[in-house]
Amino acid sequence: LTQKVRDGGFPGTDATCESDQDHDVTLGAEDDRHRGRTELSSTSRYSPHMSEPTSHPARIVIADDHGLFRQLLAGHLRDMGHTVVGEAADGAHAVRLTRQHEPDLVLMDVAMPHVDGITALKDILSVDRRRRVVMLSMHVDAATVRHALAAGARGYLSKDCDLHALDPTIRSALDVDVVVTPD
Repeated sequence: LTQKVRDGGFPGTDATCESDQDHDVTLGAEDDRHRGRTELSSTSRYSPHMSEPTSHPARIVIADDHGLFRQLLAGHLRDMGHTVVGEAADGAHAVRLTRQHEPDLVLMDVAMPHVDGITALKDILSVDRRRRVVMLSMHVDAATVRHALAAGARGYLSKDCDLHALDPTIRSALDVDVVVTPD
């Protein structure tokens, strides 16, 4: 679901974007809390319960201070046909990996030690404004989402979203201006 949004809120969220421009906004799939959740597994391979492998693989850097989450996310991304070119546990390492590998996309947590995700986002974009960064965080309050989008994030994905939202969100972030999940 892609919608044009102008100077207001993102549908289904409390998030707004402070800008006088139109934004293409793609909302990820709704969280399926009532029917159970799809679990990540670093050893799993493609199954019919997961999204189909992507026809447009991306080179991705993952930045999250939780090692298990990084490993599980990397495994899922690889299962989907993407290439994980680097994993970082803090924002400073994410900036170095992004400069070194020049990925198509960075998936970055907001709250990390040493250098937080939004500061790292600004550092990455100061070198290359075309770099695509999607924030992936448990912090989904309107102020944090607004701050990340104002800093240049191309998307904001709640860690509480359904696993099926990840691949369409990645594809959309590579193709449109802003992606926000409704969670």
